[in-house]
Amino acid sequence: MSSTQLTFKRILVNKAIQSDGKPSLSHFRTITVTEPVPELKDNEVFLKNLSFGHDVYIIYTFDEGETEARVRGYAISRVLESKNPNLPKGSLIFAPSFWEEYTHLHEEEFVRQAFALDQHKGYAQYKDRIPLASYNGILGMSGFTAWGSIETLASQAKPGQVVYVPSAAGTLGQLVGQLFKRKGVKVIGSAGTQAKIDYLTQELGFDFVFNYKEHSDKKAILQEALTKLGATGLDFYYDLMADETVDIALELLNARGRVISVGYLSNKLLDQEPYAIKQYIQILVKELTVAGYFVWEHYDLLPRFFEEFVPLVAEGQIKYKESVIDNAELEQVAESYVEFIQGKHTGKLSVNLASAK
Repeated sequence: MSSTQLTFKRILVNKAIQSDGKPSLSHFRTITVTEPVPELKDNEVFLKNLSFGHDVYIIYTFDEGETEARVRGYAISRVLESKNPNLPKGSLIFAPSFWEEYTHLHEEEFVRQAFALDQHKGYAQYKDRIPLASYNGILGMSGFTAWGSIETLASQAKPGQVVYVPSAAGTLGQLVGQLFKRKGVKVIGSAGTQAKIDYLTQELGFDFVFNYKEHSDKKAILQEALTKLGATGLDFYYDLMADETVDIALELLNARGRVISVGYLSNKLLDQEPYAIKQYIQILVKELTVAGYFVWEHYDLLPRFFEEFVPLVAEGQIKYKESVIDNAELEQVAESYVEFIQGKHTGKLSVNLASAK
């Protein structure tokens, strides 16, 4: 065992999030630990975490109610020691890490997901035009999920077709809408404030956006949108919520339309029971496809994602909003995550640690 000791901070799960709905600071606690620098085995790396990106999925890791466990979250990290030829010492990597200042990444599943940012040509080429935090944001899990799901499940999209994207001003929705627009697809979205609606329509070019808080009859407003767009129905529904909207979408989808399922926010953030589809008959008679996209199963696409998506971001062809907290103490990672879930930050939120300097 190494004789070198490190003292650093780590955030643990204090209690199960699902026990009382949305996360609060009471669900986390920060401790200081002193541990030996690990002696690495083949393919393992030892990391100094520099920047964390917040994603809703983090609350999914609390499903089993496990407490006193570390909180997992994607990070930009520097490799301090390595026995992995793909993640050399000194390299800058994007990897599933933990909310802590130093991480021993040894689980095969998570080592496989790590990617050396400075090993792809786009990073060096656009280094001065893209801030590091963006690799936790638009170029992190949100961007990878949006791009990957459309490339995998909507590559056949044609100009003039129509997609409905709920939560369209969120970190994922705004990217999904833009990627569909690049294919010539007409985009219907929904958001909760007029400011968000204006951003989606005026800056991102969405074709029709409505305030879901002002329209209790979602089917009626979607039918109105389709009429204004000169469309007979939807061709795609990008499902982030897994709520009753999926039944409305199934009714409004054209024959051989497609539901792309990437999340179930209604169950997590609204503390609801899982929604049971009622319009199953629509899938049969219209030959619809309901397809899930689980981003963790598609890491083979990550090099291609960086190759294709980084230039779009650097050249301003994909617009985005993100928030960054600089010079943060580790405790602020948990604090800012709670604020992120509460919608207090614009776009994707990244936290750069002061200890990273």
